[in-house]
Amino acid sequence: LMALGNLACTFGALGHHALAEVLKRQWVELSVRTLGDQHNDTLAAVDGLAQTLCALGRGAEAEAIQRCQAEDCEKAFGPDHPSTILALGPLALTLRVLGRPREARAVQQRRIEASERSLGVHDPAT
Repeated sequence: LMALGNLACTFGALGHHALAEVLKRQWVELSVRTLGDQHNDTLAAVDGLAQTLCALGRGAEAEAIQRCQAEDCEKAFGPDHPSTILALGPLALTLRVLGRPREARAVQQRRIEASERSLGVHDPAT
């Protein structure tokens, strides 16, 4: 998994986004099959795919994938679980990139509040 993810990211960094998309989709599929769809490494794979989709000008598709991931985590674990909190960050960033700063701020605020409830206000991850 790590090698496939690294290869996909390398192609993306070199500007070969179409190839990176193919590899990142494989990375996501393999991560889901191997680790489950709410595992932190799978969340990272989904975020990588979303970043590539944004680079290809397909931000709406990236948002849909990230929103689905966040909703799935929330259903499975609840709003204050670390996986749910982790899934909200990339969604907020994508919304900002798509020119929707108010929505991005609302998602980021939700993430901060969940972190505070889950980890406490003094935890470095908050």
